[in-house]
Amino acid sequence: MGNLLRIDLTAGTVTQETIPPELVREYIGGKGLGTHYLAAEVAPDVGGLEPANKLIFVNGPITGTTMFGGNRYGVHFVSLLTGGYGECTSGGHVAPQFARSGFRVMIVEGAAERPVYLEVSEDGAVIHPADDVWGLDTYQAEEALVARHLERFPKAQACVIGPAGEKLVDEQRRCILRSQSALSPQTHSAIRNGGCNEATEAKVERGW
Repeated sequence: MGNLLRIDLTAGTVTQETIPPELVREYIGGKGLGTHYLAAEVAPDVGGLEPANKLIFVNGPITGTTMFGGNRYGVHFVSLLTGGYGECTSGGHVAPQFARSGFRVMIVEGAAERPVYLEVSEDGAVIHPADDVWGLDTYQAEEALVARHLERFPKAQACVIGPAGEKLVDEQRRCILRSQSALSPQTHSAIRNGGCNEATEAKVERGW
């Protein structure tokens, strides 16, 4: 089993790779690894909505531990806001579950022909149709996806986008929401920076 999960939405394939030990030593944390893979795999002239853009989810060496900051993860991508480097982070229950899957990095590339969502676990990833959750708001989408997998994964979490993201509305105002069902609307946490949500929608990916 590798510690890097690569999902190609164009080909509909999932592969596992091993991050070279020297990269882990050189870059240490998720920010370093995410930046490395973005720079190495995405050309500088790629636009934020192009299939060649990638969503690179990362966690760090203390993610999933009881140490301060152990509930953080990040996403790296080409920013729609600047056309350059994009990075955003979030906390909560998603990050520990991500880390416990055994994967340090998850790279989502290409673009699906229809709405899909990703089921990610220690076994890898499965690409599922998401037509039935397309158009739902973030609360409804998260609840539907978590409920669908709760029997197998009692601690299941979800990252989702909403209708605004699906429609590519004003890239400064949408975000990828996570674990909001356990929080009030005023306190839910989000990945919100530089058009990450639109980059997600451009891949026709509803959640994971």
